[in-house]
Order: sequence, then structure tokens, then C-alpha cells
Amino acid sequence: MLSPGVESQLYKLPWVCEDRTQQPLVLQGPLDCGSLLGFRAVYRMCFATAAFFFFFMLLMICVRSSRDPRAAIQNGFWFFKF
Repeated sequence: MLSPGVESQLYKLPWVCEDRTQQPLVLQGPLDCGSLLGFRAVYRMCFATAAFFFFFMLLMICVRSSRDPRAAIQNGFWFFKF
């Protein structure tokens, strides 16, 4: 998880919260750095990853061989898995 020391060091980086004009995706409006860098952000990413692979697990139930049409999903789609 994100330790308080790492979080405080991330707050000091100028490109994280201060200078948003140099970023490829310019966010409009106020930006709460705590929601981007805090421990809740780590939990959100962990939940999203777990939900993604839980959905894959449900999709792959009872796939017996590589000839099953759903096996192509298991063996491919590496862009989304990485």
C-alpha cells in the first residue's frame, strides 16, 4: 500500500498537482491531490483489478479446451490484461 512517506514525497513533485498544463491530458477545474495520491487511490486500483479478473473468472467457467470460443478471450486480449 501507499505509505505516508511515499505519499508525502509524491505531493512534492511539481508535475503531480501543480503544473497541469504540461500534461498530455489537461484536467479542468479544481483537483484534489488527496484523491489522486492517497491510500484510497491504491484501494480503488486494487478493487478495479480484482473486479476485472473476477469477471474473467466468471467468463471462463467450464471452458474445457482451446477450441471453445471463450478460450480466445483467455489466450488473447493482452492489451487489457497488462
